[in-house]
Amino acid sequence: MDVVVENLTKSFENQKAVDSISFKAKRGEILGFLGPNGAGKTTTMKIMAGLLTPDFGNITFGDYSIWKQAGKIKSIIGYLPERNPLYDEMNVIDFLFFISKLHNIPKYKITSRVLDMIRLCGLDNDKHKQIGELSKGYRQRVGIAQALIHDPEVVILDEPTTGLDPNQIFGIRKIIKEIGEEKTVILSSHILSEIETTCDQVMIMSNGKIVANGTTSELRRKSDAEYCLKIGIKGGATINIHEALNDLPGVLHIEIIHKQNFELQCKPDVEIEKSIFNLCQENNWYISELTPVQTRLEDIFRKVIINKELKVAFNSLLIYIAYTAFLCVTGFVCWFSGKNIFSSGQASLSNLFNVFYWTLFFLIPALTMKSISEERKDGTFELLFSKPIKTWQLIMGKFFAILLQVVICLALTLPYYITIASLGNVDHAVGFCGYLGLILVCGCYISIGMFASSLTPNTIVAFFITFAIEIGFVVLFEFIAELWGSGFMAALFTYLSIGEHFDAIPRGVIDTKDLIYFISVIIIFLALARHYICKNRF
Repeated sequence: MDVVVENLTKSFENQKAVDSISFKAKRGEILGFLGPNGAGKTTTMKIMAGLLTPDFGNITFGDYSIWKQAGKIKSIIGYLPERNPLYDEMNVIDFLFFISKLHNIPKYKITSRVLDMIRLCGLDNDKHKQIGELSKGYRQRVGIAQALIHDPEVVILDEPTTGLDPNQIFGIRKIIKEIGEEKTVILSSHILSEIETTCDQVMIMSNGKIVANGTTSELRRKSDAEYCLKIGIKGGATINIHEALNDLPGVLHIEIIHKQNFELQCKPDVEIEKSIFNLCQENNWYISELTPVQTRLEDIFRKVIINKELKVAFNSLLIYIAYTAFLCVTGFVCWFSGKNIFSSGQASLSNLFNVFYWTLFFLIPALTMKSISEERKDGTFELLFSKPIKTWQLIMGKFFAILLQVVICLALTLPYYITIASLGNVDHAVGFCGYLGLILVCGCYISIGMFASSLTPNTIVAFFITFAIEIGFVVLFEFIAELWGSGFMAALFTYLSIGEHFDAIPRGVIDTKDLIYFISVIIIFLALARHYICKNRF
């Protein structure tokens, strides 16, 4: 029996748990819901099971609608909740007889159905045991047995393998696959490997919406505009082979792994293998290895979530308020303040970049305060660390996502730059240096903000911690250096000041020591963020 979900929506206290989702689950396939806690998986399943009523939308099970035949639908579905409710004081076989009677199974069929479920779920040796004596894995088996006892056409399993050891997971997975050969099976999980191994179709949910769906192979094709090949070529010099491969159409990046072994990142829809064979034939080389590096579902999910994070940011009113405030303040200072470009009579860029420097001081904390705090608050670290994504990958993904937001903000200031340039001859190289310096400063501010966000689940507290540390680097260190006057300590605090290293860059002077300073600050605070994420991730 096919299950069709159309524009399903459910809210709790003005918070949309499920936001207008649509999908189809077919008979004989296993459909997997993947997403963090709070993504909307359980709510969707409870609506499908008839436990919740949607605000909008419809679900049809074959010819039956949840609005018209809710009672009939309950008779054709089997449901295993996330918290498997069982009667601990009953033994297994008595419990299954009890459930059979609740489903109004004819008496002459009950015994055979119970024995079939006991056999299917591997409960033969435990059928006379009290449920309270069973391990969690065998309790899950009993839960699946009760969901199947009435031979449903659709089976809904909410986190069926949560808390199980690898052997127990293997047993439950085997049962699910056997069920999926004849029935429509819908299951949820926050464990990527579980979904990829068990399911035919995958839907990734985040914030109540479906952000990606399809088979695992389809998701791999959609996940990115590139794929990887491992290739070994013999018979020529490594440098010559490298240059020749790099010149092939469709090759985006090439890396030497070991001697004459390479890894290529290539565009899709380009017959790169054919080009490689032709190249080797022309140069009398031979291929010792040619292996596609398959994109894992973990990689797909990471990309989907990072992209989703950017979409969420730009769907938020906060970022537009921050952008508007930034542009208004900088425009006012440039054009209407006491030392504006018109009153000075000079086409100078220094005032422009000084304004940007100070306004970013206030903008960055607003962009970074949610970066890690909300992950801790919402408990989504459980998802992120259940898959093979390293902590550094998580941190750098968030870092570059926020940096991209800032770069977009700076790009919006180009009309200011053009206006100033139109008033006289300006050195565009100096302008480039000014924007580069701002990006480096932003990198420092963002890393500080992510560190502050890793310390607390409270976003407001994270904002003020970021602000306080920024004051230290921008104002306090310079103040201490002035109080010290001279000597080593004065020189040390002067060096620690961000302004000391930024001031020369908008004038077109890029010193190696300044670049080392900015990179060091970024690495140090990102390393501290990583430390506190690992320490407080659960």
